[in-house]
Amino acid sequence: EMREISALPFGSLPYEEYFPCETELALLEKQEPALFETYRELMCHLHICSSIHGGSKGSSKSLKNWGSYLFPDMKNAPEAAHCGVADGDIFERMEVCLQRDIVMTEDDGPYKKGDVLRSFHHQARQPMSRKALLAGFLTVWLKKCVVPSSSGDIVHPNVLLPAVRLVHGHRLG
Repeated sequence: EMREISALPFGSLPYEEYFPCETELALLEKQEPALFETYRELMCHLHICSSIHGGSKGSSKSLKNWGSYLFPDMKNAPEAAHCGVADGDIFERMEVCLQRDIVMTEDDGPYKKGDVLRSFHHQARQPMSRKALLAGFLTVWLKKCVVPSSSGDIVHPNVLLPAVRLVHGHRLG
């Protein structure tokens, strides 16, 4: 069992990737808003990267595509890391990928008629935060170097939260 990886303490449990449920996310948002915001930001960027590189196909979330998205200019990294995208480019991506904002046409649970559910593409407007960028790098490191798997070249959303926890100084496990 893995209890320590590259001097990162994992506690008494082995490293495990998982995708938090809605209840866990709500609790995380209340208890650790900074960690939650980094996780939300990184998840948005993973979905943007996926939509840019072909939607839901496996290659769309390849480590190579994810790395190129995070660090488009490796010669000048990290200064040339993912920076903000112009509004016109964001709206063009939303049209091409059919991932536009949604205006609610009727009340639906917590959403009221007229509420606007904004596309995750809007996140690209701002440069990635340093914490999200580091967590993005750690997703590649975790998948490629630490816990290689049969899907070793694919970035799964379930690796994001462990990476974000590391960036925010938490032990895994």
